Amino acid sequence: MWVAMMAAMMLPATWPMVRAFVTINRRRRERAAPYVPTVWFVLGYLAVWSVFSIAAVAVQWALQHAGVLNAMGESISRTLSGVLFLAAGGYQWTPLKEVCLARCRSPEGFVLTEWRDGHAGAVVMGLRHGLFCVGCCWALMLLLFAVAVMNLLWVAALAALVMAEKLLPGGRILRHVIGGGLVVAGVVLLLT
Repeated sequence: MWVAMMAAMMLPATWPMVRAFVTINRRRRERAAPYVPTVWFVLGYLAVWSVFSIAAVAVQWALQHAGVLNAMGESISRTLSGVLFLAAGGYQWTPLKEVCLARCRSPEGFVLTEWRDGHAGAVVMGLRHGLFCVGCCWALMLLLFAVAVMNLLWVAALAALVMAEKLLPGGRILRHVIGGGLVVAGVVLLLT
């Protein structure tokens, strides 16, 4: 379930990178240069999110065993929820978030600095792009434990936040606004 959910949430936000990969490979094919089907890049990308998903399942099991998540994967602890919102909000302002988001927002820059030929090269590119993407979004994904892993409205809302951060102009300002909103929500949860 986690792997399918991460793929559904994250693949739309990586569309500019996939499109850049497709465009370069199309041009290479037109020049009779070696090209690689895009699926190899996407498989590398999804492999990273699959590893994240395995870790998320382990966290979910641990939290359920500790009695702070119900059967739907929803926090029954306002403290846990508040801390998750504070952590996700605070992460929005970190240099690591900024670096990873910049790499996700610039497909051209990524392709220029990370291009590798061949099938293995495409997988490595997908892995590297996936690592930047996880580095950008992991804290937002942990909010699923606060709002219910199985709640499709929250899944869609988080996917929309990720897409907005990565695709809309003013990414830095938007990142800070999102962070502020998450911190406020965390404080409210902790104080009520």
